[in-house]
Amino acid sequence: MSNSTLKLLLKEYDKKRLEKELELDKKLELFYSEHPEVSNINDKINKTSIEISKSILQNKDYSQLQNNLEKYKKEKFLLMPVYLFFSYDQQNLFPVKKSVVSKR
Repeated sequence: MSNSTLKLLLKEYDKKRLEKELELDKKLELFYSEHPEVSNINDKINKTSIEISKSILQNKDYSQLQNNLEKYKKEKFLLMPVYLFFSYDQQNLFPVKKSVVSKR
């Protein structure tokens, strides 16, 4: 495969990836506007994550915070529609923006 062909393929791939990211962003925006409770859960997840970070830095026990975080993630998971679920990283429940390609 020539260099120019490869560049063209990569450019086309990036264009399609960007279109899909924008499509996902629009779906998320619509979903969050219709379901503010998920937005509230996101706020709880963010706040709890910050509290965990603070606890780690202060050498405090954060096990209860970790349990709360897992609970919030599960709540969010249960509220998310299927069409958005498949665009999400199931472990972290955050939008997958970049693909991971293994190098051989």
